Amino acid sequence: VESTDQTRLLVVEKGGIQTSLVVDNVREVMRLKRSLVEPPPEVCKGVDRQFLSGVVKVDEGRRLVLMLSLEEVIAVQLNGDKADKGPAAVGAESTASLDAGSEEEQLVSFRVAGDEYAFAIEQVSEILKVMDITPVPNVPDYVLGLFTIRNHLLPILDMRRLLGLPDLVSERHALLDRAVEEDRQWAENVRNVL
Repeated sequence: VESTDQTRLLVVEKGGIQTSLVVDNVREVMRLKRSLVEPPPEVCKGVDRQFLSGVVKVDEGRRLVLMLSLEEVIAVQLNGDKADKGPAAVGAESTASLDAGSEEEQLVSFRVAGDEYAFAIEQVSEILKVMDITPVPNVPDYVLGLFTIRNHLLPILDMRRLLGLPDLVSERHALLDRAVEEDRQWAENVRNVL
């Protein structure tokens, strides 16, 4: 089983369409000044899709939170115009929306594979504990299946697979392998000292 007690579903909504995203854990709901949000450097933009819409410097720059473009993550075609715009235009719209309105922004931050990401709070309708997910055949590997909440059917997308990150099981195996190797080296050092 890949989920843990910390694993959560972020129910997000865009254009009247709800989707649920699996994340490792939800870190916090944060309020910050818009001046702390910077556009991502060109070199950090993806080849296929522009997932990154901004970078937030938190704790006086000691912690970086990567803001994701919800449009790109769930690949919603809101209307014909959106299909004609390239992914870069979608990411630019997300960053531009940060500059409008009040001086503060509220974000829901979460972790995926050790990295911290965030969505604007108005895009997140609920945060749920992972329950029974019904698999669906013949879908992309990042679609885990379907989930029902209050008689509403939600597709579940795996953020790790969507962002091209290793799955939780592989990550845990790598941690165990590293611990075993460190233990072996420690035992060898003790043997040499003795």
